[in-house]
Amino acid sequence: MLIDFNYDTQPLAGHFPSRIGLPLLSPSRLNHLGKLAFAWLYWHVLLPGRDIPAVRSQMPAAGKHRPPVPTP
Repeated sequence: MLIDFNYDTQPLAGHFPSRIGLPLLSPSRLNHLGKLAFAWLYWHVLLPGRDIPAVRSQMPAAGKHRPPVPTP
C-alpha cells in the first residue's frame, strides 16, 4: 500500500518501504500506477467497509526522514 495519510502530520520525504525503495514525494511511473490501483481499491474495498489484509491502522515510519524537533 503506497497511500500514507494523516491530518496531523505533513508529508515526509523519504523512500517506501525502507531507506532504499520508491521515492515518496517525487513523481515516478510506479507511484502513478499505485495511484490508479488505489482508485479501484477505494471504490471496491474501502467504501463497502471491507478490511485490507496486512494493512495496519498506524502509519509506518520506516524510510521517512523526520525533521529535527526545535528546542525552545
